[in-house]
Amino acid sequence: METKSQSNLEVKLQSLKDQFLETLKATKLIVNPQIKGLTLTYEVRRGLQNKEGCKVIQPGLKILIRKAYEGNVEVHFETLDEQSKTYRARLEVLAETTQEEAQLTYEALMKMTQFINGYNQIHKNK
Repeated sequence: METKSQSNLEVKLQSLKDQFLETLKATKLIVNPQIKGLTLTYEVRRGLQNKEGCKVIQPGLKILIRKAYEGNVEVHFETLDEQSKTYRARLEVLAETTQEEAQLTYEALMKMTQFINGYNQIHKNK
């Protein structure tokens, strides 16, 4: 039986995923991001500045998530096709219940969005 709080959390989570995609697009480093479940597939724009930006964002997100969740949430990045610059980021969440999983996912996406917004603000001011 699904409780009202679970469905409310799922709606918030979907809204946050949409917001996260917009935040990624705002970096101007990432094109065509799509989230399916807890997997983000994206293309990186061409150019040296973009490569450097991704080299900042990826390890930054890994460190942020690792420190905040002590192994219960991990983010992994992998190259799907280097020529087309297509990549995948996968969020792995360890929880006992689906509600806990959704809550941890929501919190992790919030932290990741804040991190990327901070990146955007720093590079907007340059």
